[in-house]
Amino acid sequence: MPIQKILTSLMGALVLLATQAVAGIDLHEGLWEITTQMEMPGMPMQMPASMHRQCLTKQNSEPDVHGQNTEDCKITERKVSGNTLTWTLKCHGKNAMQAVGKITYHGERLEGTITIQANDPEMGTMSIVNRISGRRIGDCK
Repeated sequence: MPIQKILTSLMGALVLLATQAVAGIDLHEGLWEITTQMEMPGMPMQMPASMHRQCLTKQNSEPDVHGQNTEDCKITERKVSGNTLTWTLKCHGKNAMQAVGKITYHGERLEGTITIQANDPEMGTMSIVNRISGRRIGDCK
């Protein structure tokens, strides 16, 4: 399904961006549990939240996202202000989209949103909001 590919690419890019930009952000390194809740206007029912675990460190910028395909995606803007990271991601090709994200780190937790404007061949133009929350759950193994 095309929307799943879009979301997988987006989450891979999100985690990559977040781990690359944490040098000056209040991030306690370790194993994190990250939850994403997708909201899409017009959906007959709410999608269930998804969760994954990842080791976040200031040196490790390699995300652990299965099925990541971000060949056509580029981060065009990136800004760190205090403990908040904002960015714009643009993807071209079959699953063209633009995403604007904002994550704020609070030591052992994070919160944020990603707003996506996507063109799906089957569903047309879509607007999707992903609400993200995360918490440190222990040390990396």
